[in-house]
Amino acid sequence: MGQLDHTLPEGEQVRGVTFLAGEIYLLREKDRDQVEVYDVITYRLQRCLTVPDARNFIDMTSCEHNRCVYISNYNVKYVHTHTHTHARTHARTHARAFNGPLSGTTQVSRYQKGKTNLDFIGARDSEWQWHQLGHMQICTSFQTNNHASTPPLSFLQAGCLICRPTNSVKALKANVKYVKYVHRLDVQGAVTQWTVNDAPVGLSVNAAHNVLVTCPRVRKIKEFSSHGDLLRELTLPDDVIWPLHSIQTRSGQFIVCHGNPDNPVNRVCMISADGRHIVHSHGGQRGSDTDQYDGPYHLAVNDNEFVFVADSDNRRVTLLSPTLEYVRQVVSRDQLKGAPWRLYLDTRQRLLYVAVNEDEEGEWRGYLAVFSV
Repeated sequence: MGQLDHTLPEGEQVRGVTFLAGEIYLLREKDRDQVEVYDVITYRLQRCLTVPDARNFIDMTSCEHNRCVYISNYNVKYVHTHTHTHARTHARTHARAFNGPLSGTTQVSRYQKGKTNLDFIGARDSEWQWHQLGHMQICTSFQTNNHASTPPLSFLQAGCLICRPTNSVKALKANVKYVKYVHRLDVQGAVTQWTVNDAPVGLSVNAAHNVLVTCPRVRKIKEFSSHGDLLRELTLPDDVIWPLHSIQTRSGQFIVCHGNPDNPVNRVCMISADGRHIVHSHGGQRGSDTDQYDGPYHLAVNDNEFVFVADSDNRRVTLLSPTLEYVRQVVSRDQLKGAPWRLYLDTRQRLLYVAVNEDEEGEWRGYLAVFSV
């Protein structure tokens, strides 16, 4: 079992952690100063860097060769709405683009269950239910308090609408344009970006110093150059549902974690270099046993190609062999004050950085835990 070495202060939700040029980079969900840079020895904050005009961050990785970090996010750009009349009720319906935690200003005054033509897709998060109509997603609330929790990660990755009618919820027609970016941030703080065209989630850098972007909705791994040139796309096997993060091994194969609480299968897979075949796998039906996962969100791989898995909803980190056989729990539930979302492994110092987040009465808070492994 890993030993807790240090923690960085609790603050806004932590969406990524990486290491560059002897410093720790921590990505938080806020409007500015999102990237906090810490000294690796003293753990003191050195400076903050801003990714301008960006929210809804997903992940972060780094490249020592190109001396930069990469950050994935999406931005909602346009929302168009109009009133829809149903039966004899005329409800003026408002909508806005989701861009952060929900509050009482976006609540629904009354929801008439069964009288909408929205398709419920089964995801529920505390007080909020999420619905999908075509390419549109709508949130309706059953609560009357003034705060609600942040929506599930799968919806943050897709972009959402929140509707607030003055009467009952009937229907909402809207067009949403949201742009999915990877940002390149060098050590001097200069920022460039490129679009991915599919919602980007997990990021990693391979031996060729290219960026691997995992896109869950289309089951693809996209490989980009350091400056955003698309080099290739790999479509993963049909049963690799909702891939969240991928890492390429020295042999060219890919380690991929996939599944979330809405998927019956949660696994870690080794995929062939062409992306077509599963070579090895660990996991299966979602659960809490040692051979199961409940939200395998992120990966790290050491020099011997042992695999660390952030098993988010089980609140633990699992170690697998290079052929994806169970070895042990590296970090247990008792050692964390929340769910592990992101990992970074310092192979030289044998330190595992774990980004931990917890929903505290409707507000997400996060911190960084450092374990000796």
